[in-house]
Amino acid sequence: MSKFIIKENRVGTLSLIDELTASEVQRECSKCHEVKLAEEFQKYIYGYLRPQCRVCFKKTTREYNRKSQLNRYIKNLNDRALNVGLEGDYTVEDYERLIKFSQGKCMLSGLPLGNDGQLDHLIPLNSLMVGSTASNLWIVHKRVNEKKWTRSIFEYLETEEGKQMIDCKRLKESMSFLADLAGFTLGEYVQLVADSEEISRKTRELFKQQK
Repeated sequence: MSKFIIKENRVGTLSLIDELTASEVQRECSKCHEVKLAEEFQKYIYGYLRPQCRVCFKKTTREYNRKSQLNRYIKNLNDRALNVGLEGDYTVEDYERLIKFSQGKCMLSGLPLGNDGQLDHLIPLNSLMVGSTASNLWIVHKRVNEKKWTRSIFEYLETEEGKQMIDCKRLKESMSFLADLAGFTLGEYVQLVADSEEISRKTRELFKQQK
């Protein structure tokens, strides 16, 4: 008859060991802390069981991959700004705060984001005024962002498509949120956006004249 002993693992969890065969019968998952059969744990190459059960290990791996992808995405945003001499200090924490504020809705149109949310510079980088910072990036629906394309927010507002697509109440809420992050009033922030658009327009006109 088999006898069982309880063993404490290096990660602080417990395992039930068959004393006769010295094999693990059950193990406590280091993540969910549920006691599960040994078959519910993957094995390392040397035959030892992983500390997390298969379900928790998959969740951990998926979350790690998501964060790695997000870090690369944010680094790309920062690099684009730095390459044109602007600030590029956006962080994962900034992104998570933005996600919390958005509550799953486009910050320009109010459309449900689902898996189609994209970070977008409210003041475009080509204005050469504001870079990739917490107060200049918002999350918008992919379809809305594609329709807006390279146009500034006020330029888009002047189009028929923009008038139909943009939720003005949502836009005001979003710009107020970004203004707070910049330490501005809403009026000051709107003026900054307007000034950047005017500078960008005059710059384009100047380059056209030089051609």
